[in-house]
Amino acid sequence: MNRLINADDIKQYKDIGKKVDEEKINQIIDLAQDVDLRGLLNNDFYFEVINHKDEANYQDALTGSTFGLNGALYSHFGIKAILVDFFYARYVMQVNVNITPFGSTTKLSDDSEATPISVLKDIAKTNEQQAMAKWQLTKMYLDANKNLFQFWNTHTSTNDSSSNRLSFSLIGGRKKY
Repeated sequence: MNRLINADDIKQYKDIGKKVDEEKINQIIDLAQDVDLRGLLNNDFYFEVINHKDEANYQDALTGSTFGLNGALYSHFGIKAILVDFFYARYVMQVNVNITPFGSTTKLSDDSEATPISVLKDIAKTNEQQAMAKWQLTKMYLDANKNLFQFWNTHTSTNDSSSNRLSFSLIGGRKKY
């Protein structure tokens, strides 16, 4: 996959440690990019960005910038920062889990204990919310500069903040999560 971010990009925004498992990181980047980010950008614009990511007129969209709209000055973080938040939401849920031929295991040492899943879910949800807040400003930038991007004019997001949610119910249908 042609990745928009790597471990060094992530380290600019989030603490993922000094020694990282590149293989695991890349798998999570691929998921966040293909599922979360592609859903926001739509297929046409997503692949436009992937195919032109090194070109100068895409850098402000990718890394953020200041832009004017309706006489006001705005700043946005860029598509990469949004992707980092989506990555981190997935990363916190998977970083300490290893799938082995004998089942899944959690990495622990003598001086550590597992973080409760509820805390990890809260961190993940917070990062998803941060991504969506950043997206609102980046979308404003894209709308204000749609003449720079061939496929942004056809933008219809395939993912809004609610369409990406799963619904679960307990047996007996008493409670929904």
